Amino acid sequence: MGLYQARVLSLLWAVAVVVSLHSSANWLRDLTHQWSSLVAFIAALWLLCKPTSHRLLQVSIVTYLILAVAIMPNIPNHRMVLVFAGIALLVGTLRRADSPKVLANLRWLTVIVYLFAALAKCNVDYLNSGTSCATLFLSESLKLHALRPLDAAAPTAGVSWAGWWSLLAEVGLVALLIPLKTRSLGVVAGIAFHLFLATHYIKYFANFSAVMLLLLSSWLSEEQCRKLVTKHLAPRNGILIAWAGLFAAVLIAHACGFISLGTWVLLRYAVWSVFAVFVLLVVTKSVRAASSAEGYSRLTAPSAVLISLALLNGISPYVGIKTRSGFSMYSNLRIEPGHSNHLVAPPSIDVFGYLSDTVRIVSTSDKTFAKLTPQSSERLPYISLCAYLARMDDGARELQSEVSYERNGEVTTRNRGQELPRDCPAWIARKLLLYGPVGDGAERSCIW
Repeated sequence: MGLYQARVLSLLWAVAVVVSLHSSANWLRDLTHQWSSLVAFIAALWLLCKPTSHRLLQVSIVTYLILAVAIMPNIPNHRMVLVFAGIALLVGTLRRADSPKVLANLRWLTVIVYLFAALAKCNVDYLNSGTSCATLFLSESLKLHALRPLDAAAPTAGVSWAGWWSLLAEVGLVALLIPLKTRSLGVVAGIAFHLFLATHYIKYFANFSAVMLLLLSSWLSEEQCRKLVTKHLAPRNGILIAWAGLFAAVLIAHACGFISLGTWVLLRYAVWSVFAVFVLLVVTKSVRAASSAEGYSRLTAPSAVLISLALLNGISPYVGIKTRSGFSMYSNLRIEPGHSNHLVAPPSIDVFGYLSDTVRIVSTSDKTFAKLTPQSSERLPYISLCAYLARMDDGARELQSEVSYERNGEVTTRNRGQELPRDCPAWIARKLLLYGPVGDGAERSCIW
């Protein structure tokens, strides 16, 4: 890993953290994680001011990893990817002899994320325009930009094929990135793809897009990164710092009640879009100015432990280890004991048995939790209910919530925060494993 490659990775790591922490409107009011979110945010902003500092990069990664551990198991896909990327960068900066492994790790992680995201999309519901999350999100994005009537119900021809387009795009990006001759095109195409994904500014896919910008930049050669830094980034360092400061100011202004939710969403989208378009333009110019493959390194062997963990995370939905945050990316994937909507993968073997032990939510005073199983045919794994009842980190209102549930024919009512039932899975399982709803209708839920 060269000097300029390290600087680009450091800069885009900081941007990814800033954008990721901007996805929640209530993080500043979070009573338990406020300190870890704020520290990670400040560390990322500080790194943006001095992206050449290995020490600041290490501090930023460590603070982010602390935050990730604090919010587990409720960690979205994009943050899970950022965890693996942060570990790869941290190991590379702490053990300089292994620093060339950083690029190999990040490149393999890129391949793993894209291929598992594509694999999850190979199911009948994602490729069906009537149920596909891709069709839904693209239709909503067009409406948000007034490119489609608000009352339009049936998807147009292009929209109805959204599932296939996204599946082919992810496989195609891998096919472009691996060969040396097409790698530059793959990087530019990847940035454009994620810029397009982030146009759904209500769901705020910019957080995932920012993470993938970091991974895609690992495929640039040292010469391309030198052009990128010297010609475009270094002369505009002050502008980048001002951009991050504006991003932070918008977030804090909304958290303190100075601007409305709608204004925050639109400003957040505008600030992100300016940055993303800028990155697309300057990367395109840089790869054209240094398009020779002489500076490229081939896809070498990565660190076995890190990549093995990433692979385990990717296969987790198929074996029942967990059903969320497994690189499945809003794919309508539903694999349970006795049922699979996947074109190839069989029903889950449910290795821990958690998918078979389910409850039906009868009633709850927490409206957010009630949306998790909106259909009467859906059930929730018991471990997920136990994890919800045990969590003490969502604010005073939710702590007072009451949940009635039916399990094995018996209805029980419990208050959140009280002593857990003795048959709840152990704390370590509740901390590491996250399951979504199961049963008929669960495949229609567009959740990460």
